[in-house]
Amino acid sequence: MSDITSLLERTTPDDLPAPDIRSLAHRNRRRRARQRGLLASIAVVTVAAVVAATGTILSSGQDRPDVTMPAVGPNGEPLTEPVGTWSRADDPPFSPRVDSFGGALSDGRIVVWGGNADEGDTPDGVEEIPTGFADGGIIDPETGRWEPIPTAPVPPPTIGGAFMTSAQLVDDRLAVATGSVDGGLHAAVYDVAQGRWIDAPKLTDFALVYDAMAWDGETLVLVRTRPGATGWAGDSGLDWSVDAPITLRWRVGDDDWTTGTPPPFGLRDYIGAAFDGSHLAVWGGSDGTSTLSDGAIYAVATDTWERIPEGPLPGRVHATTAWSAGRFVAGGGLDRLSDAAEYLGDMAAYDPASQTWESLPPPPDGGLGNPLSTWSFVEGEMTPLVADSKSGSGEPEPRWFYGPAGWEQAPLGGIIDLGGLIVATLANGNFGSIPYELRVRVGPDAWLDAAEAPFDSRMGATTVATSAGQLVVVGGWEGSDLDPKIDTWVFDLAG
Repeated sequence: MSDITSLLERTTPDDLPAPDIRSLAHRNRRRRARQRGLLASIAVVTVAAVVAATGTILSSGQDRPDVTMPAVGPNGEPLTEPVGTWSRADDPPFSPRVDSFGGALSDGRIVVWGGNADEGDTPDGVEEIPTGFADGGIIDPETGRWEPIPTAPVPPPTIGGAFMTSAQLVDDRLAVATGSVDGGLHAAVYDVAQGRWIDAPKLTDFALVYDAMAWDGETLVLVRTRPGATGWAGDSGLDWSVDAPITLRWRVGDDDWTTGTPPPFGLRDYIGAAFDGSHLAVWGGSDGTSTLSDGAIYAVATDTWERIPEGPLPGRVHATTAWSAGRFVAGGGLDRLSDAAEYLGDMAAYDPASQTWESLPPPPDGGLGNPLSTWSFVEGEMTPLVADSKSGSGEPEPRWFYGPAGWEQAPLGGIIDLGGLIVATLANGNFGSIPYELRVRVGPDAWLDAAEAPFDSRMGATTVATSAGQLVVVGGWEGSDLDPKIDTWVFDLAG
């Protein structure tokens, strides 16, 4: 789940009173500006673990060679400082927004969809409800030109609209799903080749909330594991409880949803989930009395679940999870649901083929144990594992990551695979009016400065890389005053 609303909803303990999630989401959006981007780092925990899930995880052995990457770009020519060039593309065919979904198509174009727009505070200090969008666009980084994506047939995140929204891009088809306060779940698929939305039937089997989503390009799966509670959804009066975990499936073109094989475990909340394009892993969580250390893996194509046995990791909630080289990786999270809960720093990888777990070395300096830590996988052979301990100073800070030479520290917080090279950018926080930075890794602890960006740091910008070595930055809030921007910038690693 990539939006802050779903993140907040999933991090609300059982013993708290029924929250107004929309107000919480808006207050959080303003608060992260006041706290200079701290909560933006928390959001990365969910986004990074779910979206970037195709890399190679580190081994528990300590004999990795001190590999030095060749200082060459995607065109095979040596990299020289400053690396690459920036250019401004056409402005998008949609209104200013933040926190949009972004993904790369097979032909190198970039999809940007959805997002939110903060309307600001009212003069008397009463915060308004944030509005959102269900439209978007596709940009060609080579030409800088956009084509619009029409509004999806799902409620946008507005008052009386979407409660939570997820998006996944597979095989050049964008699937979006949203729970709505109208009592149902809505979903649709945008087929890029056909240039049209395919609407799924409205789903009323469970209202408002799903815990995991999987989309393989043909079949959309929504999984619900939490029990729910009557009246929890504020003034809606909806009873969104379920008696057991449920799997629901919709294949593009079908007239209705079907009930799939149910998860092979009991009701649980605060799970960790990761999807690799064909398999959805669900692990950990709480059954209301204790934390759990087991889970299951769902194969979308065959509608089958296989249990994940307990391994070296103790039970936890809000675990960070990802797929890497065919293995499911879990770590971090909280050891229990209480004010005295501790953040954990251990990690392990589960191999479904051998049905075995392997303990992995934890990151330095606490890493995952810090409540504002983030970790992710970056596509490509290097696939850095990212973990850090943020001090909350409000200034750009380095970040630990696991790359070709083992654990290193990047000069900046955002780690991206760009055309086969590791690059570090400013993390998605509010750092005030400072230039947007980008560095390129050319060896262990060796980084080159990229060309100076012609824009300032952006909070909530959509940033997507292509395999051809181009980085697209769209919109976001700029400067201390969080000025909304709608411009588009393209960084070309080849220069």
